[in-house]
Amino acid sequence: MSPPPRSIYQSLPADDRQEFRLPGLLKEHLTRVSLQLGQSVTEYITLALAERVTRDLAASIEWTLSVDEQVALMKILTAPVEPSERARAAAASADVLFGPLVPRAAR
Repeated sequence: MSPPPRSIYQSLPADDRQEFRLPGLLKEHLTRVSLQLGQSVTEYITLALAERVTRDLAASIEWTLSVDEQVALMKILTAPVEPSERARAAAASADVLFGPLVPRAAR
């Protein structure tokens, strides 16, 4: 399983700066919350920004595929897939617990 996107951002070097102004009350609340969570203000802001940017970036990206890319994608999506050993083991466990959903001969 992939790590959450914010972990990916955290693993990158902090090699750029961004300065901005914010209301004093927001800064006070930011400091208070980050301390309560055991994070620095920088960590808190970076995590919050990474989560928001990841969500908004995914929502705003539109992928345009060429005809050849569309064909390749459809071939991949429609190709028959054999269940993995783990899936077979899970199905066998489910059969024991709940009874088979499909008779063995139909599988």
